[in-house]
Amino acid sequence: QPAAEDVLQRTLGVRGGDPRSATVVLGKLARARQSKLACMVLKWLHNSSLQANTFHYGAAVSACEKGSDWRRALDLLREMQRLGLQCNTITCSSAISACEKGGEWVKALQLLRLMTESSIQRNTITFNAAISACEKQGAWTHALHLFSTMAPIRVKADTITYNATLSACGKPGEWIKAFHILDEMKQNMVEVDTITYNAVIGACEKRGEWVLALRLLSTMSKESVQVDTMTCNTTLSACGKFGAWATALQILSQMIDSRVQADTITCNAMITACEKRGEWIKAFEILGWLTGSGIEADHITYNAAISACESRGEWARGLGLLAGMSRSSLQVDGMTYNAAVTACAKDGQWMQVFALLDLMERGGDRPSLIAHQASAVVGRIAGQAAFMSCSEAFVRRDVWRELVGQAMLHRSIVGTQTLSIASAVLGPGVFEGTLVRVLERRVASAVRLKLQSCMSAGDASPSMSRSDGIWDALLCGADSLGIACSRQSLEAWRLDPVGKHV
Repeated sequence: QPAAEDVLQRTLGVRGGDPRSATVVLGKLARARQSKLACMVLKWLHNSSLQANTFHYGAAVSACEKGSDWRRALDLLREMQRLGLQCNTITCSSAISACEKGGEWVKALQLLRLMTESSIQRNTITFNAAISACEKQGAWTHALHLFSTMAPIRVKADTITYNATLSACGKPGEWIKAFHILDEMKQNMVEVDTITYNAVIGACEKRGEWVLALRLLSTMSKESVQVDTMTCNTTLSACGKFGAWATALQILSQMIDSRVQADTITCNAMITACEKRGEWIKAFEILGWLTGSGIEADHITYNAAISACESRGEWARGLGLLAGMSRSSLQVDGMTYNAAVTACAKDGQWMQVFALLDLMERGGDRPSLIAHQASAVVGRIAGQAAFMSCSEAFVRRDVWRELVGQAMLHRSIVGTQTLSIASAVLGPGVFEGTLVRVLERRVASAVRLKLQSCMSAGDASPSMSRSDGIWDALLCGADSLGIACSRQSLEAWRLDPVGKHV
């Protein structure tokens, strides 16, 4: 800091104490976004014989605005008030813009209110900054209110004003309000541009109004408004949510013809559109085109493609994509595993199902992430003789315990054979404990008390794990719950615990 003061002394002191020299320096600092140095100049002026004026502070606040330093901007306004210096429209607008860039929309509105109370004229730039501050932070109702107050006080709205207001409507999907504002914009002969239409299309996309999004895209071409990547991606996303894959392909073709750059988001929207309608072949074609075009695929791309395979039972191709994700070091999440597991389960590929479940567990994802699938898996494996070897080869006891527990809690079908397999995998005593814990979570208090009574009597020991006391309680609990694991199944398992009937 002493070195900086020496520079200021050499730069400003040699100019005969002319305040205009400080204004020039502050202007240069503002253009360079050096808010800290600008404040140092003001401090130097206070310590010298020169007196800082409104222009000096205005330039310093402008430096804060360009540097997104809203705290210093507000400090300078308070300092001006303390010194009795009058704030003007430019200074206040710069401070509001600093708050907008810093995400402080509430403080921006407070400054706007202060301008009104102080009879400081507000202009288009002032409102543009305040509306943008609200838009960026999702305060769309405040943005609309500010926009509605401009006409009564005869402040003209320009393209920036309308675009900021439309963007505020676009984020929550207020497409009807967005269309009204667009109509008003055209009636007032205000120039529309790409940002204008992107905001309205975004509002339509949020609410799934893909037909309206397509009409806006067509209108842009008729009005010779440039279509960019965001325009196409937003329209594709609207089509994707509805599964309009054929229309999405047409838009992609138009992008290529118009040399609009496609990116990962483009392909994700395309594949999602195909996935919604089970068009896995088209999804693979787009994935291949993406790779050939040098566009990088992400985990969303693969998740959508695997889901497309799942919807048509193409489990082998889904597993191939899953392997491709691992080779590309992409994140494999619960959604990815869920789609792959479902694809394999639909085709009865139980070895792959439990291999995937084991991979999930080893990777730190609990099978409960796919609890609704685990219930179906355990139910459908009843009667599959080959499952015994699969479970022993791939599934650890904690995975099996989770599956059995989820199946019973979700009232799925747990047959005699499944119970026998569970006993073999989990081992003596562990399986009974699993059933007891599940039933304890669902049965009436009377059943829980009976279980506790049996356990306290020693019935839960390995040698007495199938004693009448504990099994009577289990049967009573199953009956009271209406669990599909029937009394006959439990009785059959108790009489034939080794599973000779498998």
